[in-house]
Amino acid sequence: MTFCSGPTTPANPPRAEYHARSIVEESTAFTKPSWRTAGQAAALAALYFIAAKASLAFAIPPGYASPLWVPSGLALAACLLFGTRLWAGILIGAGLANLLVQQSFMAAVLIGTGNTLEPLAGVALVRRWIGTPQQLHSTGDALWFIAAAALSSLIAPTIAAAPLMLDHALPALALLTNWFTWWQGDVLGILIVTPLLLSWSARSTFEWTPLRILEAAAALTLAVLTAQWLFAERPQTGAPQPLPYMVLPFVLWAALRFRQREVTTVVGILSALALWHTIAGRGPLATGSSIESLAILLGFVVTLVAMGLVL
Repeated sequence: MTFCSGPTTPANPPRAEYHARSIVEESTAFTKPSWRTAGQAAALAALYFIAAKASLAFAIPPGYASPLWVPSGLALAACLLFGTRLWAGILIGAGLANLLVQQSFMAAVLIGTGNTLEPLAGVALVRRWIGTPQQLHSTGDALWFIAAAALSSLIAPTIAAAPLMLDHALPALALLTNWFTWWQGDVLGILIVTPLLLSWSARSTFEWTPLRILEAAAALTLAVLTAQWLFAERPQTGAPQPLPYMVLPFVLWAALRFRQREVTTVVGILSALALWHTIAGRGPLATGSSIESLAILLGFVVTLVAMGLVL
């Protein structure tokens, strides 16, 4: 199964051959900069900064960790599509974003460095475990992608722990809470945003007949209405709560009737609605404790992503 919605070619290179070729390409990319690379890096820096500003609107104090860090998924997708030569754009965008919320210039640079190393590690893991960055050939590949997201996302919050502790004087429990929120936000950013961008970046050969367009519109409308009904209500003590996994049939619908573009779009919309209402204290995922709610939300999104990518 592939991230791209077009047909796969029968002449896919073996994974070992692709891995060796990608190492050569990346090594020469660092030593041979071009104006095109500089322009792509500048565009990525701007997009990273904008996405970071939007994500910071959902930051949970103490600290400024966001439960959904969209730039992490954006950076990984950019590096998989255009190469790790764009690392400077990530560093600049992340550094500027952190400089706006950090009084210390060195702290902003250090945190930005962690944000830059994270997608580079993600690219290395994806290429080592999966091979071609835009293709998932089997169920195992989808699970390896989730594992790569979880492991690479450890880098940024771990590097950021030191400057946060020194600049904000966070106690141990608050620092641990901030670390988990940061890691969870980066994981969700990669799982939601990266497959979405990769699937929409590829040329589609899917035939959209009028009946298929009507079916897609109906599925999307029903999915949004169901998610809004599930997550918009405030939980009441003692009252039965609707099950959040009632939205799973819409992921199944998209996976069995459409392509990965539609699957990642449905997963992204459902995850965004669940996140929005859970942060506001609404819906069955909101337990009253922010750290517990975020952990349940993470499990919910991982389930949606895993089911969509596997199918």
